[in-house]
Amino acid sequence: MSHSAVRSFGSWAVTFLLVAGVGCGSEEPGPDPDPDPVAKTTWHQDVAPIVHKRCVGCHTAGGIAPFTLETFEDAGPIAALMLAKIESGEMPPWHAVVEEDCAPRFNWKDDPRLTPAEEDTMRAWVADGAPEGDANDPAELPRAPEYELSGVTDSYTPVQPYTTSGYRDEQICFLLDPQLATARWMTGLQVNPDNLEVAHHGVVMAIPPENADAIRTAAGANGTFDCFGAVGLEGAYTLGIWVPGARPFEAPGGSGIPIAPGTVFVLNMHYHPTGYDHEPDNTTVDLRLTSEQPEKTFFVTAFGNVGESPVLQPGPNDRGGVAEFFIPAMVKDHTEKMVFEVDSEDPRSFPMTAMFPHMHYVGVSMQVKIIRANPAPGQPAEECLMNIPRWDFDWQRTYFYDVDVDELPTIANGDRVEIKCSYNNTPSNPFVLRMLDEEGLTLPVDVELGDETTDEMCLIGVGVVF
Repeated sequence: MSHSAVRSFGSWAVTFLLVAGVGCGSEEPGPDPDPDPVAKTTWHQDVAPIVHKRCVGCHTAGGIAPFTLETFEDAGPIAALMLAKIESGEMPPWHAVVEEDCAPRFNWKDDPRLTPAEEDTMRAWVADGAPEGDANDPAELPRAPEYELSGVTDSYTPVQPYTTSGYRDEQICFLLDPQLATARWMTGLQVNPDNLEVAHHGVVMAIPPENADAIRTAAGANGTFDCFGAVGLEGAYTLGIWVPGARPFEAPGGSGIPIAPGTVFVLNMHYHPTGYDHEPDNTTVDLRLTSEQPEKTFFVTAFGNVGESPVLQPGPNDRGGVAEFFIPAMVKDHTEKMVFEVDSEDPRSFPMTAMFPHMHYVGVSMQVKIIRANPAPGQPAEECLMNIPRWDFDWQRTYFYDVDVDELPTIANGDRVEIKCSYNNTPSNPFVLRMLDEEGLTLPVDVELGDETTDEMCLIGVGVVF
């Protein structure tokens, strides 16, 4: 019997003795007791499995969250706060959602959000006073989600760490030379930033063999060069992207990114110093490579970040009647829209398996839609691919559709991809307040398209298989 049941039974027993008049000379029998006292929702029996499944992946010792939720001692005192964060949608962090005006057809893999039944359990626990329950008879706990890349075959570290300083953002490229003598395919990647205080994002690129020597020359003895003035990046293609909150990249089942012999890798790190003395950063890259050719090829393309017509559409705050990417200071509801027409010589339709949305501090929402010129069987003429109504710079990730390859949304020649990004450039946006603090400013400033953290972007990366 659980502790809560024992307490309920003991309370009922005292009541029964008093009503029955035991010890008071009464011979009248009392009413029959309630044979099934109401049981409370408890941590060990009901709540711990939910928290371990949905929260402990981050809220664990050494995890990316600032505190743990592994035990009753951790979670019990903040039960009401946990419920409030869950009900508001702030936790667990997940931002690709369905709304009436933009409803993707499919769910996403690794969605950490609680089910309605799990939310009801959390509410009942808080309503019952967040009791612990019987620690000697706990429910079985699920295995926490993995946040480390499995099956790593190769790890690369820059020749020397890099120390950023001042206030101006830097993009530094690090040469990572795998010395590959035979063809490989990459099926997994993880970027491990060393100094999260200054690491804004990182991109791992593959440089084809014909340009490898130019990269080696640019990198020199210390293995680094300024990405803004890079030479030899022609033909480069993306292997993976790291941003705050990102999980390891996993190629969809049965696919991989081809890597030719003699290819070199470049880690492009974007640093955002804040004027203080920062510790050196020594970000490393883990890869899972195979010499066995997968069934399908995976690659990453992108749409967005165009600052002129005809791709950039006229906006609400354009100056001089010309379309421009310009977000005025103190404007709360600014939008930018871009329309891309796919121009491909290949007549096939290609399945899209993943979406990677990206904006900076001023961004607040993003929608991505596709209008198909000649819809393939089973594909609608128009559909929403991704909807992010509440952008959070600290929780960026790649979203993978949770559906078989033959059911995925497709893209083909002549299709149009529409991206709409919204911005709030006022102090009511907490990320604008952060930007002001980091830049030593008192009021928001006009923001334009660019690579700096104080600039903005409107970008969607798309994973495609063929």
